[in-house]
Amino acid sequence: ESQPALLAMCEASADVQAAVRSARRHAIPLSVRGGGHDWAGRALCPNGLVIDLSGMRQVIVDPHSQTAIVAGGAQVKDLAVAAAAHGLVAALGNCGAVGLAGFTLGGGYGPLNGRHGLGADNLFGAQVVLADGRCVTTSPDEEPDLFWAIRGGGRNFGVVTSMLIQ
Repeated sequence: ESQPALLAMCEASADVQAAVRSARRHAIPLSVRGGGHDWAGRALCPNGLVIDLSGMRQVIVDPHSQTAIVAGGAQVKDLAVAAAAHGLVAALGNCGAVGLAGFTLGGGYGPLNGRHGLGADNLFGAQVVLADGRCVTTSPDEEPDLFWAIRGGGRNFGVVTSMLIQ
């Protein structure tokens, strides 16, 4: 059973930065709970600090550019509902309770992939809190190695606090 010692309920990137710095300063194991749907249980670390992003579910859709800024704790259903309000769809999975960051960063397979690519293919940029607590923006033009790494490259590159999605 995974029982964390501490839980950081984050509402903004600054909260995530403070939690990462605190865990590092006190040498506490760290894990991240994004949208809250992880069948493997990686969101909880025994005797560690869990950064919980469930308070960060904002989705802002720009219908003109057909993009959305999505907070790190948003779920698939949050983007689906926000996009639909503008007559748009996104390359999403079948389960609305899946965390959008985990879905996208893990590749993101769903029913629209044949036409629109994987979820990771529709990621245009992200805000990431790194292990030292710095917050950086990554895209094909900014921090391109980090952008490449987070798009399906696994985990442990940082905490994604927001994403720009097509």
